[in-house]
Formats: sequence, C-alpha cells, structure tokens
Amino acid sequence: GRTQPSPVVLIVKVSRQGKTLALRTRQASNDPAFTRAVESYAQGMSWTPAMREGQPVDGWTQAPFQPDTP
Repeated sequence: GRTQPSPVVLIVKVSRQGKTLALRTRQASNDPAFTRAVESYAQGMSWTPAMREGQPVDGWTQAPFQPDTP
C-alpha cells in the first residue's frame, strides 16, 4: 500500500489576536506535498494566543500535524 506521510512539526508565531504571523517548519514530512498542505493550512488557522499576566501576547507555539489515516 501507499506509505503514510510522516508528520510535520511547525513552529508558529501567533498574534495576540490568535492569527498566524509567521511559520517555521521544524520537521518536514517525507512527503513534500503534505508539508506544503500543512504550511498552507496553518496560515489560515485560528489559535489560542499565549497569555502573560492575564493579557494575550504574541508568542511562538509548536504544532505537530499528523496525516489523516484512511
């Protein structure tokens, strides 16, 4: 059967509004198309912003993405 793509791990800079400000791919998949799909998807995601002293702040978060299993 087809080999399952390996997971992608992104480091995402999340704005205090919960939007993606920047992406770094910490670990790419063995399937470049899956890596690109994850990067594209993460651009439009909403996140829970980091909190500091009760206020939302910009911050980096690490996010793993697994391929959907059939």
